[in-house]
Amino acid sequence: MFLYRALNKDDVNNYNNGEYILCSLYNAELNKELKRSVNYDAYYNLCLDNKRKFAIDSIVGHIGGKRLGVNISPWVSTSSDFNFVLEEYAIPQSGTYNYQNERKPILVINIDNDKVLNSSEEIKRIRETYENDFAIDLRNGLLNDYYKTGAVSSEKYNKYMPGYDYDADMDKEMLDKEMKVSGFANYSTASSEVLFYGGINKKYQMFIIYPLLQDIIYSLNTDINKMLPFIVENITDIESLLEKLYSALGMFYKILYPSIYEGINLTDYLIGNYDNIKGNSIEEKYESLKKAKLELLNTIVNEINKKFNSEFKASRVVDDNILVSSYDNLKQIPKSLKHDIILIEKDNKLYKYNSKDHYYINGNDKISKGDVCQLVKGKSMLK
Repeated sequence: MFLYRALNKDDVNNYNNGEYILCSLYNAELNKELKRSVNYDAYYNLCLDNKRKFAIDSIVGHIGGKRLGVNISPWVSTSSDFNFVLEEYAIPQSGTYNYQNERKPILVINIDNDKVLNSSEEIKRIRETYENDFAIDLRNGLLNDYYKTGAVSSEKYNKYMPGYDYDADMDKEMLDKEMKVSGFANYSTASSEVLFYGGINKKYQMFIIYPLLQDIIYSLNTDINKMLPFIVENITDIESLLEKLYSALGMFYKILYPSIYEGINLTDYLIGNYDNIKGNSIEEKYESLKKAKLELLNTIVNEINKKFNSEFKASRVVDDNILVSSYDNLKQIPKSLKHDIILIEKDNKLYKYNSKDHYYINGNDKISKGDVCQLVKGKSMLK
């Protein structure tokens, strides 16, 4: 099974050092500055040194982001959907899960199918073991099935876990919990999520897809799993060709991709060159940039076609999943897309989203994320 993960800075460090891609609980143990939970040691001992039932019951907290936010999750998220990983995690967002402003590399993982648990019976068995090398499939609504059969519970009701809180009104709590789990199951289904326990073993890590190749693959709008054999077989020649194109293509190529391993956000390019880009509004200028990028990708794809006698065609850019807007036009954006807004123009100033402060910032001037969410009142629609 091919799986994908957008690598954060800790992941990149571990990968470059030839290590596993570690869960936040392990990373926090290695880097004491990451320890932000007063219950860190208790979680570490229960989830990593004890039977796997404690870690398994923290899955709901992991999906909800509570365990990730305080670096006490024993799980590493991956997805079988390359496009979802690129659109939601490898490029900047203003939502809850993606805090990094820079574009991220994507790791390709090839795990044996028998290491991925996808039934309640398998998970119930492993709850009482100390096994390390396994992953749990949360796709296709499976989290609901695990919960209903008792294969996955909730740490909130485990008296051994920190924060144990057995509410007297159990019927109401169980109803609330079922509703929350159902929502998390829907998200896990949409994201095609597969969780690795503890970390991603080095033996499953194949290679990294960097921003330039990400953009090329995405532009082709095809099934990457069918392309992987071609990419793996020709990766050295592909990268060599992309290097040679630096001398043939213009500055736009060199600025967007300082090297074949780096990528600059199109919104950052927009900020740095705003007055020189065609268009009378931030929306028009951004459309001009996306059109120019697509033309560039088509030029690159044509060179790949010549080299490998292929017939690929670039038809889209991942930047379609990042939004810019004038302040007055925010009300036209559907609520479902509010976390895709990265750049706002107001009174001839550009405000870039800062995930640490939860503000759109220009120097000392700020627009709060809350104010933006209040203004985004367009009709909700599926992304």
